[in-house]
This record gives sequence, structure tokens and C-alpha cells, in this order.
Amino acid sequence: MFKVVFVIAFALVVAVANAQCYHVDKVVSSSQEFEAACRNARSGWNIILKKGSYVSPSGGSFFLRAVTGTRGCPVTVTCKKPGEAVLTSPLDISTSSYVTVSNIMVSNQDADGWGIYLKAADSVTIENVRFSECTGQGLILQASSHVTVRNCTFESVGDSSMWFDDTYGSMVKGNTFGDKLAFDDGVNVIYMLHDSSSNVFTDNFFNGKSGSFLYWIDCRECTNNEFTNNVFQNSDGRAMRDGVIIHEGSNNLFKENFMVFNPDGQPYPDGFAFRVGDTKQRICASNKVSGTTDITDGEIDSSC
Repeated sequence: MFKVVFVIAFALVVAVANAQCYHVDKVVSSSQEFEAACRNARSGWNIILKKGSYVSPSGGSFFLRAVTGTRGCPVTVTCKKPGEAVLTSPLDISTSSYVTVSNIMVSNQDADGWGIYLKAADSVTIENVRFSECTGQGLILQASSHVTVRNCTFESVGDSSMWFDDTYGSMVKGNTFGDKLAFDDGVNVIYMLHDSSSNVFTDNFFNGKSGSFLYWIDCRECTNNEFTNNVFQNSDGRAMRDGVIIHEGSNNLFKENFMVFNPDGQPYPDGFAFRVGDTKQRICASNKVSGTTDITDGEIDSSC
């Protein structure tokens, strides 16, 4: 009897593991239809936005809350032709997992308007999304994990392009941080705080063509993050406080990055490419810095 029960249980586990994902295309062409699709989304739903502009009928955000997909059967929000669908209201993805957003543009010009907000989300992918003329933050990740942000473009963002708050295990790869990275004074392109850890930033291009940000990366209480093979270019001849600054965090790795300051655009006289103060970081000798001799106020690790 035990063997029979075991075999049946094993068969059920295999059947569930190999269950077919039923993808359902939900084509929407209006803000009301998109709002309803977000509210009712289920695993396997592929919400396809037709060409046009989408604003929340309620005057707030579009909500994908408590939506649960699976690795092989995610919930997807996309547009067939990249950039043809424009969200002028923010997209809120909270307490959700296995959600993919791709091929859309986000342009929220409301006061302090942010683009996409992830809270307590897991395994979300943001891919080939253009963040343009958001007056607040472009992408906010709060208390989230295993988020992938790849091949996105951030331009003309009023506050930080990306804001990490207690987020871990995420991958930021192949993105372009371009024209007018931050057009409000006193902000940073990447802002990390509240013990954000074990995130990887690689193969990204930062082009500080214009704007008024203080640092490319401002890292507060962040630990064990990795920044590898990124290009930072300050091309408008504008002074910055520092290139990268770390407060209270430890053991962050900066390896094989290429950082360029134009002669008139190097950090302030007392600034550094990497400012780490009395924190313990790994600033590798493999980083290449051009345009300033003030590389770091910390130690350079010649072993990496």
C-alpha cells in the first residue's frame, strides 16, 4: 500500500511540474481595458497594449498587486512594437512574482511622478522599457528580490533613474542611462539605501550628457553589491561631487569599470572617482579612470 501511495504521489508531483502553461493573450486598446486586465491578471496572461497613451482612469496608478505567475508561466505586460504604448500613469507591481514588463514607454509628468514601482516583489523582469520625462524616480525597487532590469533606457528623469531600497539579489544589465539623467539638483542616477545587497550591475552605459546629478551611484548602507564592466562618461564638462560614493556599506566590488571625466567635468577639487571614506570596499586596480587623478580616498585592490 505504501508503495502504491508513493507512486501515485510521485506521479502527481511530476504531472504538476510538467503541467502545461496556458498562455492567454489579452489585447487592450484603452486605459479602462488595461486597468481591468491588470486587476484580473492571472498566471499565463499576456497583456498586449496596442499603440496609444494610457492614463489611469482613477487618476492614480495602474496596479498589478498580488499577481502570481510562475517561472514558465509569467504574467506579461508588453507592446508588439517597442515604445508604441506609453504609460503616462505609473505602474505599481506589489506583492507579486514572475511578472515581465517589456517594450513599453513610461512617461509620468505629474508632480513627483515616478515610472514603475516594485514593492515586496520577486522575480520581476523589466526589459526594453524606456523611461522618459518622468518627473520623479524612473524605477523604484523596495523590499524586492531577484529583479532583472535589462536593455532599458533612462532619459530625462527628474529624480534618480533607479532607486533601490532594501532590495537584494537583482541584476541590472545592458541598460543605457542617457540624456538628462537627472534634471533636479541634489539627486543621483543610481540611489541605493537600507541594506540593499547582493545586486549586480554590469555592462551598463552611463552618459552624463546633461543634467545636474551629484553622483552616478550613491550607495548608503549597501553590502556585497557588484559593479562590473560599466562605462561612466561625463561628457558635458560639468563638475560632479564624486563619481561613486558609499556611505556605511561594506564589501562592494568595483571591477573593470571605465570612468571618463572631461577635463572641465571632473569632480569638485576635493572629489574622487570613488569616494569610500572609512568604509571597507573593493576598488579594483582593473578599473580605468580618465580625466582625474583623484581616483579614491580608500584603498585600491591590486588582486582583482
